Amino acid sequence: MEADRLRSTIQEAFSNVSVPAGRIVSCPCPECEQLQVTFGGRQWASLSTHEVFIEAMSLSLLTLEAFHYYLPAYLCVSLQNDDESWDVRFQTTVFLGELLSKHPGEWADERQLVLSPNQVSAVVAYCEFIALTDEELIEEATKAHDQWVSLLDHEQ
Repeated sequence: MEADRLRSTIQEAFSNVSVPAGRIVSCPCPECEQLQVTFGGRQWASLSTHEVFIEAMSLSLLTLEAFHYYLPAYLCVSLQNDDESWDVRFQTTVFLGELLSKHPGEWADERQLVLSPNQVSAVVAYCEFIALTDEELIEEATKAHDQWVSLLDHEQ
């Protein structure tokens, strides 16, 4: 699958998710407040590559609703071909692969279960694409792929 087609797949899979109302973080720390200012109330597709790059390590700070909504911003920015996008790709792929091992329990389970089967399939396709196109991230992307494809296996 080529990057443009994957981007369209991701956009379609998440097209029915609404912008979170109110706070998108649950902590008042400076990092979370900056994330709230940058992303809060905005359409994920309107976020620039640089804005997502600045928050590349912030997926775990988002509320469940905000994670569900803003995940496609990270996935789509990751598919671009520049240094900032590569950093987002690295952080996003590692996060997706370590979700359960680094955050076991209800927090991680919720973040996986909030996604529809179509959205999980888009995440799986993302992981497959990264494993095939970025030799530096093969191991991380394969780990992420295996974790997320297991969700599809459980849903069938």
